[in-house]
Amino acid sequence: MTRPIIGRFPHTFDALAHRSFRNYWFAQLASVVGSWMQITAQSWLVFDLIPDPTEAALKFGYVGAVQFAPTLVLGLFAGVVIDARSRRQVLLTTQSALALSAAAMTVLTLSGTLTYPWLLVLAAFNGVAGTFDTPARQSLIPDLVPRHDVRNAVALNSLSFNLARLAGPVIAASAIGLSGHLLGGDALLRYGPAFAANAASYLGVIAVIALTPLPTRPIVPHRVLSEIREGLRFVLRTPEVRIATLLVGALSLTIVNFQTIVPLFARQALHGTVGDLGLLLSSLGVGAFVAFVVNAGFPDEARLVLMRRGVLLLGVAFLLFTLAPGLWTAAAALVACGTGMILTMVNAQATVQLMVPDALRGRAMSIYMLVFAGLIPFGALLATQLAGHLGPRTGLFTLGVLGLVATLSLRPHRGDVRRAQERLRASAAAPQPTTAADAGGSEAPAR
Repeated sequence: MTRPIIGRFPHTFDALAHRSFRNYWFAQLASVVGSWMQITAQSWLVFDLIPDPTEAALKFGYVGAVQFAPTLVLGLFAGVVIDARSRRQVLLTTQSALALSAAAMTVLTLSGTLTYPWLLVLAAFNGVAGTFDTPARQSLIPDLVPRHDVRNAVALNSLSFNLARLAGPVIAASAIGLSGHLLGGDALLRYGPAFAANAASYLGVIAVIALTPLPTRPIVPHRVLSEIREGLRFVLRTPEVRIATLLVGALSLTIVNFQTIVPLFARQALHGTVGDLGLLLSSLGVGAFVAFVVNAGFPDEARLVLMRRGVLLLGVAFLLFTLAPGLWTAAAALVACGTGMILTMVNAQATVQLMVPDALRGRAMSIYMLVFAGLIPFGALLATQLAGHLGPRTGLFTLGVLGLVATLSLRPHRGDVRRAQERLRASAAAPQPTTAADAGGSEAPAR
């Protein structure tokens, strides 16, 4: 039973009451704003490096494919490393690597020496670092809040990502335009400040991770293949986790490739500018904020219901986006896309986080990210190939139809929802082990 409308939102920001999570959340927000500035600049940069529109569309897809391909090769191994090693150590390494990559992009653009092959090399480097970074960051959340606030923390984490999606492209477009006036000369120079801002934005996250008290975790020898099999068995044999993982995989292969789809559509279907791209990417952020507010009004047992509704909204809104005749109608459709996407993704990720034991969390999240991010290269190539051969509108509409059919066939059935609600109520009634976060922030000193 859902709660009445009045009083439905009193606990919207509960996870921010925990100091460790609050510090991490604000640092992460600043960092992801920088990341979206780089995504926006890099997206437009490809089209400046390659004048031919058809060739640029295909090579733009290759950048996305190269960046996410390492997840396919290293994704399962990353989960074993995260479960066996200190999450602090993993995150300090990956965040530092990503900061160095952004600094290299800054130097290459400001010196006017960036070429398309360099872009591919740095995208691959980011892909390797991201393969370990993303599941490690997601696995960290239950160490920062007690169990009853995990879903709220996951939603707030998604909110920070999408607030950054709202602000980052706008700031990047303004910075690129201003830099073009101030720096002049080579067209590459105007992208440098966006990459520099991203490099600097990692410093806050690195400081917070280094200073935050975290529970100690034993460093144990690991048998890679047997531990990978253990993680896979858990995911495949737990219905809610299996459904959530397969669903986000189908979305990655089709509809949610917005980092490729939106720049492609803006440039080739709407003939827009970098400012138009910023508006469209920010529209996804507006929709994500709407999804956060909606999500906050429902209890944990509504996770799969919201996932069902989010999938339908996302699929229909995506088809409307591909048919949009102009910039503002496309932006409105992307608001709905953002709402449906976040309702689906937040509740899928929260399902995995709540259903998995701590000892398997890194592996479960790495499998989740392997399916989610590992299929993105194929989705990027599928989107650019369809757009290249059928045209941007017809190609992306075809992609949307494929995505809607696939995700509707995989979304949770009503029986799955009912059984998951019963299991969640039984789990909530059982005594839970005390963690450092449950103890009100008195975490054990870090190793």
